This record gives sequence, C-alpha cells and structure tokens, in this order.
Amino acid sequence: GETTVYYATLADAVAAATSGQTVKLLADTTLTETLVIDKAITLDGNGKKITANLSDTGWVYGVRVQADATIKNLTIDSAAANNSQYFIAVRVDSTTTNVTLDSVTIDLPYSASNAAYRWGVYAFGAGKLTIKDSAITAKYGVSTVGTNGTINITDTTINAWGIAELGGTGNTMNISGGTLN
Repeated sequence: GETTVYYATLADAVAAATSGQTVKLLADTTLTETLVIDKAITLDGNGKKITANLSDTGWVYGVRVQADATIKNLTIDSAAANNSQYFIAVRVDSTTTNVTLDSVTIDLPYSASNAAYRWGVYAFGAGKLTIKDSAITAKYGVSTVGTNGTINITDTTINAWGIAELGGTGNTMNISGGTLN
C-alpha cells in the first residue's frame, strides 16, 4: 500500500519527496522562504492556502518551480506587500519542460496607488506551462520572457491591470474560456 509520512514544514516535505510522488498540504501554512520545487512532483494543496511572508528584498518568489511539476487545489497569497518591490507568486524556470497549475487561486490584490509589482505567474521561457480551472488576481496576471515557451490558459479567470505579457522571442500564449478583467 501507500505510505504516508508527515513533515513539520511544507519545505521539508517537498525536499524529501522523490520524482513521481505527491506532497499533500494538510493545513494552511506561511512561507518565510521561497518554496523550491526542483523535482517532478505533484503539490496537492488539498484546498488549503500558502501565505508568502518573506523578508527578502528585490525579486521575491512564493513558489519557484525548477522541474516538471503539477500544482493543484491550492491558494497562494502574500502577507501585506512583503518587503519587496517585486513579488511573483509562482515563478516557472526555463529548466522545466512541462508544468501544470490546476485549480490554483493566486490572490495578490493590487491598486493603482500601489507601486509594488505583483505577478501571479511568471514563466522564464522554454517548455510548456498549462494553467487550467484557476483564478489569478495580481497587478500582472501571467507573464513570460525567454525563448520558445508555450503557455496554455484554459477556463481561468484573470483579474489584473496587465492580464498577459508576452516577452522574449518565439513564445506563444493561448487563452480559451475563462474571464479576463
């Protein structure tokens, strides 16, 4: 049968997981450091919430995906504005070839008077990113730079000042269904 192991922190569980395994969040949690996913795992939020409360300055990431992975059934938000001018809820590195966000809610409220930059998802080219059945509220919804990346967004609501940003060369973004505000 399947073995269940409990860890003190989400970071500990992700670090201990091996490719192909699922890490399931059992309670809401606060991150004080970027959660790095560097292997092909599934992070199942189990309907729970991650709050990023990071003390770093400069470019700050809630979750940084460095390998093919799936993140599902999860809410990600940010405590206040952190200390950073630049916050990305989910950063997808160019080392990935296939990342999926499924039923993920990113909640980074913004206002015209807030000068801080808040991105829901930022992909750094190469590979394929699929976002489905999700909701993103941020100053910038989904952005990409780098080269030759593909982002497929399906049945997702994006509430943002900048809904989608396509930078770099050879990148494509396909949006179907959902709502863009």
